[in-house]
Amino acid sequence: MSDFELAELNALSSTFEDIKIDGTLYATDKEVRLAFKRLKCLAFIKPNDVIYAFKLLKKICPSNLTIRKVPSFPILSWNCHDKVLDGRQRTNNTLEAWHLAFENDVGKHPTIKNIVDRSYCISNDSSILEYLDSLSAVV
Repeated sequence: MSDFELAELNALSSTFEDIKIDGTLYATDKEVRLAFKRLKCLAFIKPNDVIYAFKLLKKICPSNLTIRKVPSFPILSWNCHDKVLDGRQRTNNTLEAWHLAFENDVGKHPTIKNIVDRSYCISNDSSILEYLDSLSAVV
């Protein structure tokens, strides 16, 4: 089973003549790819209208994709309709960037001592303190 692109599936077939490749439907079927693209749009619809919109999508999807199950996550946890209208961030990229910077600063699996030592260095840097003060003034 593979989710390779069609070109990769063809390359494997031509290189290994006796290979049996089971590509995923997503990689080989245009209708399925289009259905998945449409599903992504549900994140931008009003939360109260998501189930109705999903039912509309089911009507135009291939019949083997029309099973509806209880979602793993509540609609409000992934829907970003209101965030877009309010100009708020839709992702946690800034948080991920902060974690990466923190990890680069103190390393992976830091000890409490390393974190305290690093915090002390930062607290003695007046430019950082001024910057943090300016941020708190904005909030």
